[in-house]
Amino acid sequence: MAEAHHNLHYVYLALGDLPASLEAYQRAVTLQPNLAILPPRYRIEAIQGIGGVGVVYKAWDTEQQQPVAVKVLQRSQAQTERLLAGFRREANTLRTLDHPGIVKLLDFGEYRGNYYIVMPFLAGETLKEALRNAKSDNQPVSLDRAYRLIGQVCAR
Repeated sequence: MAEAHHNLHYVYLALGDLPASLEAYQRAVTLQPNLAILPPRYRIEAIQGIGGVGVVYKAWDTEQQQPVAVKVLQRSQAQTERLLAGFRREANTLRTLDHPGIVKLLDFGEYRGNYYIVMPFLAGETLKEALRNAKSDNQPVSLDRAYRLIGQVCAR
């Protein structure tokens, strides 16, 4: 039963049904804790999004007592050495960067075949959401709003 829920988690991810995917994952891990895709210190609370090679989860870091964002390389992608090397490069690059406009790397590793990068969780709207919310009545984003958004992106 736990394996079925675990498999459903991935099916729902592929379909883009994030709430159903999260529910299936949580049921699987409740029934069989060894199906967790992250070390026990990280408790998945939400699925933030799906990209071309990974899934971003909002999790709770039980050691640091803070919310974190965890990017997990999709297993099908992890089997491609080139993509795995790129994921490792991303983590190593993040580790060396120190700038107020760049999110810090908190952790990076592999757990039961799942490769992950942990960063602080930043609450707020994405640029995509800001652009969508800024548009009204199917009109383009105002020049003033565009300047403010670009200013935030380029700050510091």
